Amino acid sequence: MARNKEDMIMKRAVDVFGQKATKYFGQKKKVKQVAHTEEIIMTLEDKRLDYLFLMDDDTYTHYEFQTTDKGVDDLVRFNLYDTLIFRATKKPVYTYVIYSNNIKNPKIEYTNGNNTYKIIPICMADKDATKILESIEEKINSGKNLDDGDLLDLVFCPIMGGKMTKQERLSRAIQITKKCGVEEQKDIQAMLYTFALKFLNGEQLEQFKEVFKLTALGEMLYNDGIKEGIKEGIKEGIKEGIKEGELKGKVEKAIEIAKALLDVLDDVTISLKTGLSLEEVKALRSENN
Repeated sequence: MARNKEDMIMKRAVDVFGQKATKYFGQKKKVKQVAHTEEIIMTLEDKRLDYLFLMDDDTYTHYEFQTTDKGVDDLVRFNLYDTLIFRATKKPVYTYVIYSNNIKNPKIEYTNGNNTYKIIPICMADKDATKILESIEEKINSGKNLDDGDLLDLVFCPIMGGKMTKQERLSRAIQITKKCGVEEQKDIQAMLYTFALKFLNGEQLEQFKEVFKLTALGEMLYNDGIKEGIKEGIKEGIKEGIKEGELKGKVEKAIEIAKALLDVLDDVTISLKTGLSLEEVKALRSENN
């Protein structure tokens, strides 16, 4: 199960791009189908993988997205997943672990007795976000279409290596999505926005939002927000109007009663009975004299 925003974005990218994402991460086999990612074992532990594909050669490709590196503990967990899959299907399982740019040299294998378990690491720190974004912009400026790898590079540029700050690469990637005009444009923008929520502080996020507002998705969300604001404003206005109307009606009724009592009761008693202040009662008496 995805445990944070980065995991959620990575899983969403696979949802959007499907088989193209497996190719992006170096897989040459073709996806036969998306496999189930939950194994409930008798100890009532709920084991959920990040992504699992049944490939065209009847092997499984298992993907895990990692933003932390717990060494052997992570590998033991992945091995358990793979063992459960193999036990249920008797099909070989190959596990790829995609590490975000804060992890540079992850542990990729461990030995338990005469058994050795090994994963295939994909370290996003090895990709230079600056060079990749420049290359994508050059393709767009020269009139070339972006391929699936370019689009996934846009999604994952915030967790790549390189000298650009996360704010710079997020803003630049958003600017590029405005020009690429692809079917997945809004999905990519949404994933970049989610990365921004995770990585940027208050002032940086406000600056990013100004850039994001000018995107197709940002404009749509902004307009929806205005519409919702207007609706809420109307609702609140109606509520306040009712409250004000009720209050006005009560005051008018109190004044009417007070006027009727002026000839029979003193000012203090009228004030107590009507809820009007003593000054208001005295003012009414002066008007009627």
